[in-house]
Amino acid sequence: MYVSNNRSLSCVKPILSVAADTETSRPTLIAASGNKEAIRPSQKSSRKFDYSSRLPMGWKETLASNDINWIAHSLFATKGVLVCKLKTWWFPPEIPGPQENKIPLVSDYFQRRLFLWMPRKMWASEFKCPYCPIVHSLTLKGLYNRVWSAIDLKNCYYLATEYLQCSSCKGTFLSYDYRFPGSTAHLLDVHWISEHLISVHVAMDVI
Repeated sequence: MYVSNNRSLSCVKPILSVAADTETSRPTLIAASGNKEAIRPSQKSSRKFDYSSRLPMGWKETLASNDINWIAHSLFATKGVLVCKLKTWWFPPEIPGPQENKIPLVSDYFQRRLFLWMPRKMWASEFKCPYCPIVHSLTLKGLYNRVWSAIDLKNCYYLATEYLQCSSCKGTFLSYDYRFPGSTAHLLDVHWISEHLISVHVAMDVI
């Protein structure tokens, strides 16, 4: 004959144990009654990580604030060091779609692409000093410390380039400098006239 405990069952505290929830793969509280109460994970912060410290100081001053973070993340592995796999065109992240419990930022819809023109570094292109009477090849000095804003037929984008230096006269040049014989601007199929800031070709203007 079964004899029940004299204590009221209402006085018995529910026993809680931790088990794995197969759907969430997170710890779950299981009461003695069999009901499960999932432990809610802490809400993730919507704040993006700041990569701006990777950019050269001059880039920070000439890039729009809404383009600084994605360019720093995409082009630079660490502070001042470009990623290994370089290319000419770089595009901002895709425009975000509707997100629950999050108000979209207007600035995300107005980010610019970037054109990276580094033929010496990327393809080992040969450049000759336009001033030295004896022909000297130019060497790569590094990234130019600012970016240009270019106006295309439809929108704006950034132009980033490299510094070249002559070992003889110590002159420095940009890799799209119009002073090079048969200017590298023709490789871009545009006329880069940085001296006058405005191009003579209808393709684009440089600001």
